[in-house]
Amino acid sequence: MKSFSFFSMIGLMVLLSACGSNSTRDRTLGQSGLSDGSGSGSGSGSGSGSTSNNSTNTGGNIYNLPLAPERVVEITGQGGMTPAYRISAETSRTLKVKVAALPAPHLTVPGYTNWVFPYGCMRIRVTVNGTTQATQVLRVADAAQGSNSPCANAPTSQVLDFSNAMTGDGPVDVIVSSPDYDNCRTSNPMYYGCQMSAVWMNHMAAANVSVQTDGTWLNP
Repeated sequence: MKSFSFFSMIGLMVLLSACGSNSTRDRTLGQSGLSDGSGSGSGSGSGSGSTSNNSTNTGGNIYNLPLAPERVVEITGQGGMTPAYRISAETSRTLKVKVAALPAPHLTVPGYTNWVFPYGCMRIRVTVNGTTQATQVLRVADAAQGSNSPCANAPTSQVLDFSNAMTGDGPVDVIVSSPDYDNCRTSNPMYYGCQMSAVWMNHMAAANVSVQTDGTWLNP
């Protein structure tokens, strides 16, 4: 009986040791998932290791990079006073441009400083190193959209990726130009909701433009 009790005790200790190893492994995997995915450094050590932690915490600014510079760009149509806006940047491989539609600003034409020719939808073109991309038709946030609106279900912003247009380390110009809008200027210029057309030379379009370069973070 004593021998049986001794070997039984040894078996129980081996079983407990094996259980402890599995528990430690699960906890390590769980913390690793939180560290790689969320970047919060707040792993609980609970050992859950569940995929929900990875999926809900991925894609953030895990390296705490500075935000990409953002500026308000206001341009006229072709032939106007300010038909293009130039942004200078330094990068070697990463160049992404986020465009967020803004409401129409006041005119800059002398004698018409209090005039605004509104739109609810806008589109804009960006050129980098000879490569031009146009945004899709974007919706102006908080602008009421009618049933015939060209952008009733469109997003308010879009990211254009110009990384393939980079030719090496050095300065690069980001040129914003050639805006379109849904202003009904041929019938009643104080309304919008018509089909998209080029912004008239004395009208204005505006957008928030963020330029991501190497070492900066762009909020999607």
